[in-house]
Amino acid sequence: MTILPCSLKQQRAVPTTNDSSKPAGNAGIPLRNRFAPLQDVTQENHNNIQRYVNTKLPEKRHATGPRTLILCSQSVNGIKHFCNKKNTEVLMYNDRNFGLVSDISDILPRVLKERPTLEKLIIQAEALGDVLWIRKSEVLKEDYICLLHLVDGFNVKVFLSGPHVPVNCGGKIFSRVLMLNKWLEKTCKQTTVTFIDNFNIFWERRHLFNRDGFSLNRSAAKRLISNIFYSNMPVLRTFR
Repeated sequence: MTILPCSLKQQRAVPTTNDSSKPAGNAGIPLRNRFAPLQDVTQENHNNIQRYVNTKLPEKRHATGPRTLILCSQSVNGIKHFCNKKNTEVLMYNDRNFGLVSDISDILPRVLKERPTLEKLIIQAEALGDVLWIRKSEVLKEDYICLLHLVDGFNVKVFLSGPHVPVNCGGKIFSRVLMLNKWLEKTCKQTTVTFIDNFNIFWERRHLFNRDGFSLNRSAAKRLISNIFYSNMPVLRTFR
């Protein structure tokens, strides 16, 4: 057995490497951060973004609000208990049990301007006040024609909920309300306004009225709002 020198053992103990097999590494290759462009936000860009956000804030504020508005008098005010307050607002245009068509026309432009989120407008037609105080039917018709022309200029879908006949009102008032109901139904067909017929729902149904014989009680209010939202206008079901 040949004994090798100690120096040769040390040379064999240390493995040799080939310099040509070493990776070139990063020598001579420029490096760049792929995410650097995303971080390069100047003060000018930041200001532009902030101005854009600020311009969107008023639209967000107007995005919330009622989509359906019901205009009525005190006589049918009970319908508010059966409406979703988040989507539907019930607004009385006077504090009496009966009013005039001109009352609606006077406040309507201001009311709609204050509610930019509205998509549907429901007007509860009045009868007793007009029938009692306006002797000539032609004057009453002219008031309704003015109202129909007025709502035609608004960017909302309009529905006219027909009048109801008070109990024990006498033959003369009954005839005038019936004629008004038929005339409104016919006239609305010539416009963009949708008419809702409530006449037969309350005719000769004393149990649906309060003691005054004209304003609706709670059961009648529920029946009225059901007729408005379900029977004649399925498009409004999502707004309850």
